[in-house]
Amino acid sequence: MFKFGKSRKDPLADPRTADRWLKTLPAADPLATHDALLGAIGRLTEPDARRTPARLAAVFLVDAYADGLRATLTAQYLEHSHRSTQIENQLWQALFDLTQRFLLCYRGFTQAINSHPQDKKWQALLPELIARQIIHHGLEAKIRLYRYEQWIPGKWAELHALFQMACSAQNERKALGLGPGGGLTTIEQEYLRVLVLQLMNAGNLTPRHQEWLAQQLCEWCGPLRLTMESSPVTSFYVDLDARGGLKRRGAQLAEGRLLFLDTRPLHAVLMQNAVMLEHKVRNNPLSEKTPRRADQLNLLTKLASSIDAQRARENSGTGAAQTRQLHLHGWCMGDARRVAQRLSARCTDERGQRGHARDTGSCPVAERTVVDAGHCAADEAAYERARRAWPAAHCQQPCWSRARGTAAPWTDRLLGQWRHARD
Repeated sequence: MFKFGKSRKDPLADPRTADRWLKTLPAADPLATHDALLGAIGRLTEPDARRTPARLAAVFLVDAYADGLRATLTAQYLEHSHRSTQIENQLWQALFDLTQRFLLCYRGFTQAINSHPQDKKWQALLPELIARQIIHHGLEAKIRLYRYEQWIPGKWAELHALFQMACSAQNERKALGLGPGGGLTTIEQEYLRVLVLQLMNAGNLTPRHQEWLAQQLCEWCGPLRLTMESSPVTSFYVDLDARGGLKRRGAQLAEGRLLFLDTRPLHAVLMQNAVMLEHKVRNNPLSEKTPRRADQLNLLTKLASSIDAQRARENSGTGAAQTRQLHLHGWCMGDARRVAQRLSARCTDERGQRGHARDTGSCPVAERTVVDAGHCAADEAAYERARRAWPAAHCQQPCWSRARGTAAPWTDRLLGQWRHARD
């Protein structure tokens, strides 16, 4: 009758109350903690829920706490989802429901903020509110891709509307401590990660690949920026009025509220990582890490192909001259996937292949040095043209080698290897 041990106070009344409540949750039981979070957040999604700035700050605290729970459920999904359909469905649904509950809660608070445009307490929470919604949209996209599901057009419209709201308030590049480990990020960066995640997915990546890609994008997308003005180097664009993601620039002029993206910095990072992986595989072919590295190398070539700026220029007809330039060390993207697939099987008998190359007059390294027509470059003039054109065509800023701890550009090192192999 007296309900001893039960508190009628809302656990999300304010951040201090929420912190005390979170400490009482069973950390050793992820699913029980998951149910408790869904119940508390769910009460704030009801139409008659009382929404205040203090309650929104409490939800932010619970959202940060949920990162650890989400990581645990994701690890369990990747490890055990293949055992049975029931286990896969239970873990997938837990991840999906957690993200959906936060999105629904934040949608209600967005309406509350819009109804108080002059309230400084509300407006101070707007940047973090928008950023967290975009982050959860990215989580939802990744979770759907576990099952190879694509977004419906309405999801794209909701994502673009959030970014336009941030741009209207001039908050899109405001630093927020919402990155991994409490690192700094911006609304624009979170928005770009969602766009690039969807762009790089061709429908054939496994859940493990999806999770690894999502983690790497936190670092890879750092140099990327959206611009309002088009230039010859911007290969992709997003239409904020449309219901879709990034698109390659074509020969025809696009119309609408467009933002343009230069993917060359991201492409350069992918190529540098691919070269470093190949270097490790070639130097340690018998290592137990070689199969995993070869798999990552194959994945990197696929990802680099999806955002290759030169491929976009070929499609648009604006880079016909540059497409005839030399692509060094096998990293013409039409050839790179073939190289990666053969690399694992070839690395164990590389020495034997080199001996065969001396007999036949060919070289494994020179064999992977191709032009777009598929012919091997053998003259000094082609080498010099490639040396001058490579940094301009593929790197916005010089990429420095980390594989050997040198201060020379890694592209020059590859050129040196190619020249030595040719001679």
